[in-house]
This record gives sequence, C-alpha cells and structure tokens, in this order.
Amino acid sequence: MSVQQYILKEFGIEYSISGVCKLLKRMGFVYKKPKLIPSKANPEEQSKSAEQLREIIENIDNIDKQSVIYVMDGVHPTHNTGNCYGWIQKGEEFEIPANSGRQRININGAMNAKNPTEVIIDVTDSVNAQSTERLIKKYLEKTKTKK
Repeated sequence: MSVQQYILKEFGIEYSISGVCKLLKRMGFVYKKPKLIPSKANPEEQSKSAEQLREIIENIDNIDKQSVIYVMDGVHPTHNTGNCYGWIQKGEEFEIPANSGRQRININGAMNAKNPTEVIIDVTDSVNAQSTERLIKKYLEKTKTKK
C-alpha cells in the first residue's frame, strides 16, 4: 500500500503524489534506502575480531619482514533482498534483514590481510575438509617464499 493510499484509507484525506511528498518532508521524513544488515551478525564479536586482526597486522613487520598473513573463510553468495528508496524519518535508519536464498555457490577463499587485492579461491560444490585442503595447497604454492 502506498503512503498516498494509506492516508486516504486512515484519514479520509486525498493527496496528490507531490502533496504527499511535501507533507512527508514537513513531517521530517527523507526519501532514502533502508540499511540492509546481515540477519545473524553479532556486531560485538565482529568488532573484537577486527581489532585483534588489526593488532596482528600492525605488529607482523616488527616480528618478521618475510611473514604474510592470510585470512580464510568460506562464503556462499546468494540472492538477497533488493532494498529500494522509501520515506524514512530524517536522522533514522530503517533496517531490513537480509534473507538467505536457496540457490548459491560455494567459495572457499583466503585473502592477504595486508594486501586485500591478493586472494586465493577454490570454487566448490561444498565448503568442507576437501575444499579447505585444496585451498591450503594453493596457498602454500603461492606463498612458498614467505613465512
């Protein structure tokens, strides 16, 4: 139901589209996209992990100039909610939980923590011990001159 239809149904007042836009602006709303957030994210844990990784990256050169840090994880890209613009109270965010789709691909990957453009991936049917072993072999081959 559009805002225009809602106002007519709830209050019996008919506005043009431009009238509804002006009314919403006067009421402190802005036309913007809602903020898409991961549905199961734990912001505190993510922040703690990011800080630990930052400390390791900052200190690795003090330990050994030949060392390299890769972070590894499996990812499963899927289709997701397509958020559109809407009227949201100015200064506020409107969150829409991201969904997980049934169709996905599985990628086991590693990324150089100091140079995020350097990645190693294994596209696979399933992220499991075998795909992780393949990824580690690719990693060892690529970094055989590093520690």
